[in-house]
Formats: sequence, structure tokens, C-alpha cells
Amino acid sequence: PMCSVSQLSMPLSSEIKYAVIGAGIGLFFSICFLLIKMYIIKKQVHDNEFSDTSLRRASPR
Repeated sequence: PMCSVSQLSMPLSSEIKYAVIGAGIGLFFSICFLLIKMYIIKKQVHDNEFSDTSLRRASPR
């Protein structure tokens, strides 16, 4: 493909800068996603443990 004049005049350092910015934003979103998933899983496990103990307490009656 043909390069435009603005692409040719753009220095390599700015390309690296934008690549690092893009990678940083992607990393930030992936970390946020993982933290939210871990929070949801821990919350579900905690809720399940709580409901299991209440069921076990109620079963001998």
C-alpha cells in the first residue's frame, strides 16, 4: 500500500509512543476485567458457603 506524506513524516518515536499507550490501555482494561471476575467469583463462593452452612444447620431439625 502507498504511504501518505503524513505517515512518512511521522517519526518512529511517536509510533512507539502510541503503541505503548495502546498497550497500556489494553493492559489496564484486561486487569480491570480480571479483578471484576475475581471479585464476582469470590462473592459467589462466599454466598454459596453462607447458604451451605445455613442449610446444614437447618437439616438436623
